[in-house]
Amino acid sequence: MSKRVFWFAVGAGVTIYVVAKARKYAQEHSPEALIDKVQSGLLMIHRDGQRLTDPTAIRDGIASWIDRALESFARMALLVG
Repeated sequence: MSKRVFWFAVGAGVTIYVVAKARKYAQEHSPEALIDKVQSGLLMIHRDGQRLTDPTAIRDGIASWIDRALESFARMALLVG
């Protein structure tokens, strides 16, 4: 009985840890956080050789990059032509 309680507590603790880490990761990599990083100079996004500084242009640049990356992942995973 005590082993079950122990492993239940370990499982609950690991779950709480993983959820907290995932939540922090999601906050740090949200579109708003990425825009803030670009505006502060930690990240740079270029389109047609020009550095993007406008938040709307940054959001559009991130969205287009994500769309292309997802399409590429889908082709690699599914071997879609």
